[in-house]
Amino acid sequence: MKYSNGINKKNKFLQMFCRHKNVGSFTEQSTFQSLAGETIHHICKDCGKVKGKQVLRYEGMGFK
Repeated sequence: MKYSNGINKKNKFLQMFCRHKNVGSFTEQSTFQSLAGETIHHICKDCGKVKGKQVLRYEGMGFK
């Protein structure tokens, strides 16, 4: 499987032995934009494993 940002997703066995040192942050792009904020996914660029998810909420003219 290949993500739209060019990251090749490896199988679970190979993800288990990856050190996940090359982690990038990607903003979720969807047709439905959340009015409360943005969702950012942290994905290892080497194996494609999702390391975490962060939700940034809007407050006034910026983020909370």
